[in-house]
Amino acid sequence: MSMKIYVDESGNGGMLDPKQPVIALSAIVTDDATATKLREEFLPEELVGEGELKHERLCKRLRGNVQERLCGLQEKMLSSCLCYSYVFEKKFFLIEKLLMDVIPGGSVRVIFLQQMAMEFRRHYDEIDRMADLGALMKAYVRACRIGDDETPDTTSYEERFSALVEAARSAVVRCPMLRSYIGGLADRDRACEEEFKSNTG
Repeated sequence: MSMKIYVDESGNGGMLDPKQPVIALSAIVTDDATATKLREEFLPEELVGEGELKHERLCKRLRGNVQERLCGLQEKMLSSCLCYSYVFEKKFFLIEKLLMDVIPGGSVRVIFLQQMAMEFRRHYDEIDRMADLGALMKAYVRACRIGDDETPDTTSYEERFSALVEAARSAVVRCPMLRSYIGGLADRDRACEEEFKSNTG
C-alpha cells in the first residue's frame, strides 16, 4: 500500500507577529483511500468546495457546524493514521533555522551573521523586552528575506545589510561581542556577498 505524508503549518501570520508567538507544524501519514474516505465523511466537496482546506473558508461555509466536524475528523485521524505535531516558539524556530539552513560558512559577513544568531541565543529571554534586540531581530529577518512572500521586500541587498549593521550598532552595548565583527565588515568580501545573496534570494 502506498503511503503519503501531508505536512502543513498553522499560525504563520508573520515570523515576528507578537499576536502569534508560536507556530505549529503537523504531519499525517496515510494512504489515498483513507484520506478520501475521511474527507468525504467530514468535509465533502459539496459543502466545503474543492482544493486545499482553509479554516477561514470552512467557517464561512459550515458556520456553526465547523467545530463539530473538525473534532470528529481529528478523532478519526488520530485512531487511523500516524500523526505528528510540533509547536515552536517563533523566535527559537527562526534562530535555529538561520544557524542551520540560511547562512553558509565562510567570510567576514557570514561570520558576523552567525555570531549574531549566537547572540540571539544568548539573550533569548530579553528579545521581547529590549527594544534594541527586537529591532535587531527584525532587521535580521529582513536581511535574510524570511517572512511574508505576499509582501516582498523590494529594497536591495546592500540596503538590507546596511540596516542590519545599524541595528547591530544600537544593540552592541547589550551584545559587546558584535563590536569586533561590525569593525571587520570594512573588509568588502564580494565572494561572500554573492554567496549570501544566492542563499537568501
